[in-house]
Amino acid sequence: MRLSFCNVELRPTTIYLAAGLASLLLTLIPVYPIYAFYRRGWYAKRDDIMSSFSDEAKQIYLQVFRLKTLDKAAASVEFDQMYVRRYGRYRLRFPIAALLLVSMPILFLFVETGITHLTMASDGKMVLVGLLRANNQQLPALPAAAAAAIAGAYLWTVLTLISGASRANMPPGVILTAAARLVISAPLGYAVAGLGLHVAGPFLAFAFSSFPLDQVQSLTRQLVSKYLNVDLSQTESDDRVTVIDGIDRETAVRLADADITTSPQLAYCDPVQVSMQTNINFDAIVDGQNQALLRLYLGADGVKVRPMGLRGAMEVRTLVQQMASTTPAISGPANATFAVAAAAMAIPPEGFARALDEVAEDPYTKFLANVWAGDTPVESEPALAAAA
Repeated sequence: MRLSFCNVELRPTTIYLAAGLASLLLTLIPVYPIYAFYRRGWYAKRDDIMSSFSDEAKQIYLQVFRLKTLDKAAASVEFDQMYVRRYGRYRLRFPIAALLLVSMPILFLFVETGITHLTMASDGKMVLVGLLRANNQQLPALPAAAAAAIAGAYLWTVLTLISGASRANMPPGVILTAAARLVISAPLGYAVAGLGLHVAGPFLAFAFSSFPLDQVQSLTRQLVSKYLNVDLSQTESDDRVTVIDGIDRETAVRLADADITTSPQLAYCDPVQVSMQTNINFDAIVDGQNQALLRLYLGADGVKVRPMGLRGAMEVRTLVQQMASTTPAISGPANATFAVAAAAMAIPPEGFARALDEVAEDPYTKFLANVWAGDTPVESEPALAAAA
């Protein structure tokens, strides 16, 4: 049986060659964003982190998170070496190789299936699925559900990697997840296609495979609950990370990738590591940690002192420093702010002062204050005193 497309006879070797070239091109599309990050994005992310750290901040970071006590010069060298060790570009080599080894054969089968679907036999009948015999050779073609699932997984992979490169963040886990997504796409497509009508099976397989992973997990949980009559709903805690200002559901999902689901976990996290794992801006992590630290000491009622300018632990540390100032123009307004905040919290001044001292002297608060503003001593009058 001869094969032809647009009245051009196709040999099996021609089909294989075309499928090989097309699969190579399709493989290079998701690899290019990784290459762009490897050449430029990695340095942009490193500069984003390093620009927030003075030598003193590096010294405090190593003391708090690595239990290393070094002088400033040695701490600066150690911090830079640690960053390259933990987040260096070399960590991308194996994930890139894995993605290449996985995607090439899968995409070859996908493209070959597409060519087979578009190929007509000499009698003019369209070949749809199955094995197509030509010149005593077999041309394998994937079932529609499997091919649709691979297409969905490929779409997710390309969009995810392009997004990561544009944001100058490409953790090795994202690349390995992309490779795993392609591997499981066909079985996932079969499983999902079996839930719907035969005609809608390929569409369901494509749609399910192209969803973000958190949505896939959510849908899977709902399906398991429906068919097994098992309640898999998660109860929410008052300490969930979404109580922090600026952390929405999408950000909470990304934080969960770093095993951070509650505000206490956020309060005592390693902000550099979390920023690298979640692709959340480093300053945003510091801001969330700042709020979580104050919530850890004052509880949910800590939001009552926000109108006094006490948004987080760093602001409390500044207030405590101002209260201890020997300059009346600085200590006076600070003590007045303290009194209003204590009244808002309905806590006796002695107890509230002790709580604020604990917040201000927490090692994590000192680290955040140094990273954010260098933790310089209060020397100038606050805006309230200047206005007076």
